[in-house]
Amino acid sequence: MEIRGHHLLCLYGFKGLGYNRRFIDNLQQILDLLRRDYGQKIKLIDEVDDICRYCPHCRNNQCSNNQIDPQDLDRKVLSKIGLRKGSYYRAVRVFTLIKENIELSDLERWCRECPWYGFGYCLSGFKNKSLP
Repeated sequence: MEIRGHHLLCLYGFKGLGYNRRFIDNLQQILDLLRRDYGQKIKLIDEVDDICRYCPHCRNNQCSNNQIDPQDLDRKVLSKIGLRKGSYYRAVRVFTLIKENIELSDLERWCRECPWYGFGYCLSGFKNKSLP
C-alpha cells in the first residue's frame, strides 16, 4: 500500500464522507485494512497514492487542487516523524511515531488551507491520537 505523508493525518479524521462514492469506498477499504492489520506494510511517498487515485482532483497523476501544496505537507509530516519517502514501514511503527511526534498545533499550522480543515474532522479525530 502506498500512502503519501499528509494522508497519514487525514486518516484520523475520516468520517465516511468525501468527493464521491468511489473515493469514500476506497478510503474506507484502506482504513479497514490498516485497522485489521497494524503489521501492514506502507510505502511512504510524496506523490499520488492509493487514496488520491479516486479523488476528482487527481488528473494526469497530479493533484490539481490549487488550495494546498500536498507535496509540501507530505514532506513536513515525514520529516517530523523521521521517516523517509520511498521506504516501507509497518503501519504500527508509522502511527506510533505520529502519536509521539505530531502535535495538534502541527495540524493547525499545516492543514488550515485544506478544504476539509474547516469541518474539524481531522482535528477532532487527531485529538485522541489512537491509531486510525
